[in-house]
Amino acid sequence: MPEKHQPLFSTAYLRSIWAKDYEDFKKSQEAVALYVRLKNWADKDWQKETASEATFIDVFFKQT
Repeated sequence: MPEKHQPLFSTAYLRSIWAKDYEDFKKSQEAVALYVRLKNWADKDWQKETASEATFIDVFFKQT
């Protein structure tokens, strides 16, 4: 599907910039903390959607 606009930055340029940022992030304490939060969420006991809503919002939208 052709683009209907001319992007400000090329995809290749953005990928090259983001690749370095991502490599730096993977080595950071933030990455470790994110992994722990997501692992804890994945390992938690099953709950109904309404029961886990507040925790979900806290973990994914406030902490992350």
